Amino acid sequence: MQKFQLNTLGFDALQRVLYKHSDAELEHQSLLINQDFIQWMDNNFELNREQINHLKTLSGETISQLASQTAIAIQGRLPVTLIKPEIKPVIGYDSKLIEPKQLVMELATLDGKFEAEGELIIQISY
Repeated sequence: MQKFQLNTLGFDALQRVLYKHSDAELEHQSLLINQDFIQWMDNNFELNREQINHLKTLSGETISQLASQTAIAIQGRLPVTLIKPEIKPVIGYDSKLIEPKQLVMELATLDGKFEAEGELIIQISY
C-alpha cells in the first residue's frame, strides 16, 4: 500500500483508500493497528526518524488509547480528522502533545456484528 503524508490531506486520502475495502480487510487493519500502532503508522504514513522516535516515547497508555480509537474508527468506516500544524523542530519530547479530542465507540449489537459510531479527531500541538 502507498504511504500518505502525516497531515489532514494524508489522513483523508488514506481513509478514501481503506474505506473501499471489504469489512474483512478493515477488520484485519483494525487488528494490525491494535497489535503494533507505531508499525501501522510507519507502514501507512511518510514518517521521518524524529516522528517515529517521538511515537516510541509516548506512554503505553497513550499508544493503547490512540490504537484502540483508530482501530474502531477504521473498522467502522468512521471519519478520522487530524489537526496538526506544519512540522517544526521539536525541542525535547515534552514540547509536542498528541491527544484524541473526540472519541469513537464500539457498540454492542444483538447479532454480534461490528458497529461503531462517532468521529475521531486527533490533535497534535506544540
